[in-house]
Amino acid sequence: MQQLTAKDIMSSPVVSVRANDKLTQVERLLVKAKLNGAPVLENGNVVGMISRSDFVRVPILLESLDSYISDELSGHPLTEGEAIVPFTERFSDMVARDIMTTQVQDCDTDTPIKEIASRMVIHRVHRLVVMEKGLPVGIIESLDLVKLLTGTTAE
Repeated sequence: MQQLTAKDIMSSPVVSVRANDKLTQVERLLVKAKLNGAPVLENGNVVGMISRSDFVRVPILLESLDSYISDELSGHPLTEGEAIVPFTERFSDMVARDIMTTQVQDCDTDTPIKEIASRMVIHRVHRLVVMEKGLPVGIIESLDLVKLLTGTTAE
């Protein structure tokens, strides 16, 4: 029996975003394409990974920063009377590069499924980019492995 590899279960073509794409664009693309994440490209190279969970995590972090800075600078003589632009207001100006994960895990088309699953566990990631000749040709998400394991093909 032939061993299953990345090319057998990867989603292709790869839906990706550019590092300078506004977060509003990226979020719309992920929702429209029914994706949980996508590789971030710059000059054709994979430079990061962005996921829907980033869109939840980052605003919470920004709110925490605003609260901390507000508490620390309250009544400080150097900031009295000056308006400080809250981090949360800057979210609309942020781009993919600002919130992406830079530690991207990848594999090639012939990487065995067991090795892919192992890399996901070891590196605590939910997706790997499948590369061929230095270019992204597919993506494998942890859900793809669950579908394979259960024999389920439902979208």
